[in-house]
Amino acid sequence: KTKKLASRTSSLQDEIAAENKARAAEEKANNDKIIAARRRLIDSGFAIMKDGIDKELKLNAENYKRQIEDLSRSGELTKSLKANLLKAEQLEVDKIKKSYEVKNLNESIKADELILENMKRSGESTLSFEKELLKKRMDAEILAGADKFETQTKYQYLQTDLETQNAEKRAELFAKQLSKEVEALKTAYSEKETELKRQFSKGLISREEYENRLKEIQLDAAYEANTKTIELLKKQLDISELSADKKAELSKQISDLQIANENAVLDATIAANEGKVKSDQDAAKK
Repeated sequence: KTKKLASRTSSLQDEIAAENKARAAEEKANNDKIIAARRRLIDSGFAIMKDGIDKELKLNAENYKRQIEDLSRSGELTKSLKANLLKAEQLEVDKIKKSYEVKNLNESIKADELILENMKRSGESTLSFEKELLKKRMDAEILAGADKFETQTKYQYLQTDLETQNAEKRAELFAKQLSKEVEALKTAYSEKETELKRQFSKGLISREEYENRLKEIQLDAAYEANTKTIELLKKQLDISELSADKKAELSKQISDLQIANENAVLDATIAANEGKVKSDQDAAKK
């Protein structure tokens, strides 16, 4: 009797265990269907989502979420494994953000290059804009993985070269301005000489007066041209980015012109004194 009871009890336990196992399997199957359906819905959303950083970040988050979920359901997930997966997820997030930062920066650089071309065509000053563009290029290279110190050093040289080139262009503009102004002075003094010759040809002034006044006009023309040249050369010298050799060359030109002006003043003074002496002598003879 005892044996029969034990046998019946064992059989009942086996039935209960089998029912529990079947129920658990059915529950797991239902959960799998629910999870699969949820994932299909999420995937369909990703399929119509616009490509970009938001999509990539959400895909990345969903990928690691599924890994952790699957490992948890299979009983393989441990605390340390979950921590490692979360670290890997964050590393991937950083990588995605960095790649888009580089991409956006490169797109901005391309747009700025087009703007720069238009600025050059319209004759605008571009130095400040070009320096900003250089910085963007440097930042893009460093973000893409280039050595920071080497890249910064390279772009410092490029900026110095850019500033030197810009300074030389500005110096050229001053030189062109000088050429125009000196040419205008020559024209003005040439007209004075023509008028003087006209007066002499009509007998309105003596030869001596003609020669004296002609010499004065020529001295004044040279002095004024030198003064204008000195003024513009000093403006060139104020361009801080010019090379030391160029500054030395400009300084010498200024010095030579200043000496020439001093000599012109002395020559005019000597000529005036000689004229006065001669005038006094002529008056004494009378």
